Amino acid sequence: MKRIPGLTDRQQREAARIIHLTARHFHLSPAALASARQTAEVVLARNVAMCLVAERLVISSAMVGKIFRKDRTLLLHARRDLAVRAEQSRWIREALDGLRRSISTTPPCTPTS
Repeated sequence: MKRIPGLTDRQQREAARIIHLTARHFHLSPAALASARQTAEVVLARNVAMCLVAERLVISSAMVGKIFRKDRTLLLHARRDLAVRAEQSRWIREALDGLRRSISTTPPCTPTS
């Protein structure tokens, strides 16, 4: 992952770890999550990764957008989309829960870390 101004080294490593875990869960490459690809599988994995990065690092939507090379409004859409999909799909709920458990092996990053 390219260095993102405004993120600490720890936040940068944590974002890369979340992206890697999410990509692996969905059988994709980490690069696919920041790509322009719009296939259903890539969009779902990207939405999950964006939400988990925002949740874990407690950073602005603009910063999440920079990590994924996307517009900040995509995070807002991803959150709404996942909320609806999680209500409708047990598989998505379990995927989110499993990824959150995998990610939670270290305490959350804070902007001052």
